[in-house]
Order: sequence, then structure tokens, then C-alpha cells
Amino acid sequence: MRVFRHDWTLRRRGMQVRFFGLSCLLFLAYPVGAIGSSSIWLALNLIAFAAGYCRVIIRNTPQMHRNRAPVTVLLTLVLGGLLIPALHYDWLSGLGVFAAIMLLINFPLQWWRALLVGLIGSLTLIAQFMLHAERNSVVVLLVLLVIVGTVQVAVYKQIETSMQLQEARAELTYLAVAEERLRIARDLHDILGQRLSAVTLKAEIAAQMVGRDPGRAITEILEVSATARGALAEVRAAVSGYRTVSLRVETESSEALLTACGVTVTVTGPLSLPQLANETAGWVVREATTNVIRHASAQQCSITVTDEGDTFVVQVADDGVGGTLSEPFSYGTGLTGLTERMEIVGGDLDVGPRDGRFVVTARIPADPQFAESAATRRSGSGRPRRTRPDRPDPRPYGENARTR
Repeated sequence: MRVFRHDWTLRRRGMQVRFFGLSCLLFLAYPVGAIGSSSIWLALNLIAFAAGYCRVIIRNTPQMHRNRAPVTVLLTLVLGGLLIPALHYDWLSGLGVFAAIMLLINFPLQWWRALLVGLIGSLTLIAQFMLHAERNSVVVLLVLLVIVGTVQVAVYKQIETSMQLQEARAELTYLAVAEERLRIARDLHDILGQRLSAVTLKAEIAAQMVGRDPGRAITEILEVSATARGALAEVRAAVSGYRTVSLRVETESSEALLTACGVTVTVTGPLSLPQLANETAGWVVREATTNVIRHASAQQCSITVTDEGDTFVVQVADDGVGGTLSEPFSYGTGLTGLTERMEIVGGDLDVGPRDGRFVVTARIPADPQFAESAATRRSGSGRPRRTRPDRPDPRPYGENARTR
């Protein structure tokens, strides 16, 4: 609907230009009145001139200055010049108006100064040496052409600016829709990834406990139901745009989930950060611990938050099989989305093996304004530095290819 409205607006602007150009045919009232009963040649020439003028206007609207009828412009001006000996000086001023309109509407605006100077010079020579017009009449003709040309340029530039504004608004609308879709895609992946991992884990435990410990099985099934309801609520909140993430809540949730998987968890550092850093840090912990559950087969995992004054460093490290990874690995949807989140706030994300552990390190600026300048200094190009390795193919990770 927005695209249709945008196209319709541009077309309406162009039709206004067309109506203005065709309405100038009223200037033909004098030459039509001057045609006598025996002036068949004059009538045919005038009709051909009007037809050429109309074709130039119609060919160059609703989109102007595209040089779509240069030959027609030339032939029409030649026809108009042939009418000068028969219609004399009064026709010369009307021809100047028609010529100015055709030249401006057909050729690019950057040519207009040269075209206007050439038109004024040509008509001045014709009036002075061919029609022998008085000097005062020539001056009036020049003033008329300058006024007409200036008004035309002002009107057409205003219309062109309005068209560009409409195009910019349509582009901004498209970008806003694309950004919202990207946000929803990131949120849905991060939400469902961890929640579905928890549902799978709890369901497997319940299946194992049905025969040995029915009470424990019932507890696990109830937790599966609660986790599924929580995931549904978070999905609805993400789609509606009202969902927020907390570092403390995500850390506690991840700790509980990792403990249920048999992973020993240690949490150190402050869990209460400023709002923007707090939400971003929550996403980092959620995605990193989800990858530990899915891929790592780890025994220990540490979540560390460090306050460096102007930057918060969030680090999630595990002793799983990723710590011994010597080959490149590819980013999956989760780390790709997390990298994009870090870029939004001007932070950095570093992922990979380090000292026998697989480590996810995020540097999150405490102040978004400082983050923008810091990111500019780091990258040297006005954009945050991305540490994601650009490697096209995933490499073996244990028995399977690793994609985080």
C-alpha cells in the first residue's frame, strides 16, 4: 500500500507538470487568430508545431529531464522559426516561452543555464537583425524570457525536491520494515533456541525417570509445560516489540539450565548494568550458554562480567570440545544475530578457542555516544569492528561440523 501511494504521488506530481505545460498552448491564441482563409501553409505549420510541443511535454512527464525527445524538440523549434517571417515580433515572444518550456522539461537541469543563455542570444539576434525590432522591445523580450525561465526552474526544482522527498520517505519506510523483520528474526532465534533446548532436555529426563522415579518425571513434565508457556509469552512480546532482556534474569536462567545438563557453572562480576548494556549483556549470556548446551559437551562453564569504567566485558567460557578446535568454524544464525546486536551499540564480539577453552567475549560500551566514537576509532571507517571470521565452510568439530 505504501509503495502504491508513493508511485501515485510521483505520478500526480508529474501530471501537474504535464497540465502546466499543455496549458501554455493558450499562447497560440494570437497566431491562430492571425491565420487568414488563404494561409493553409501557416495553419498546417502551426498544427505541426503544436503537435511537436505536445509530444515533448507528454514524453517527458511524469518523469522530467530525461532527454526523451531531443529530435522532436529540434524539429519543433525549427517549425516555430519558420513561422517568424509570417507572424513577426508578436510570435517571437510566444516562441520564446514555448522553447523555454520544452528545453527545460526535456533536458537535464544542469544544462539549463547554457540553454537559457543560448535561447536568449538566438532570439535577440533574430529580433535585432531579422525583425529590426526596437531596442526597448528587445529588452522587454529578454526580461520576459529571464522571468519565465527563472520561474520554471524554481517550480520544477520544487517539484523535483518533493519527488525526492517522497522517494526518501518510501526508502526509510522500507528500511524500517526490514530492520523490524531483522529484530524479530534475531529475537525469535534467541528465544526459541534456549527454550527449545530446555524443553528437549527436560523431556529426555522425564522419559528416563518415568519407570525409576515417577514423581521426578512429573516434575520435569511440569517444567516442560512452564518453559513452553514462557517461550510462547516471550515470542508474543518479541513480535509486539515490548520484550526486554535482563542480564541477571538470563544469567540465573542459564545457570539453572546448565546445571540441569550436568555442567558446573561459576558466575562472577556485577549483574546490574545500565539499561542498554544490561539488555545486550543478557543476549550475550543467552546465546553463549545456548551454544554450550547444544555443541560443547562441557563439564564446566564460567560467566564473568567485568566493569572497566567505560566498557563492560561479558565473557562466557566452557571446557568443551571447542577449546581444542584448531580448524576454522562458521558462524551460525545465533552468533550472526549477536554480532549485529553488538554493532548496534558499538561493541565488539570475539569468539573462538583460547587456552584450551572456548570463549565468547563481548565488549559493551557503557555509554552509547562513547560507543559510537570508540567504534569509529577502532575500525577507522565509522563502523564497529567485527571479529567474526569470514570463512565460507564449517570445519569438523568432534564428530559433527561446528556451527554456532
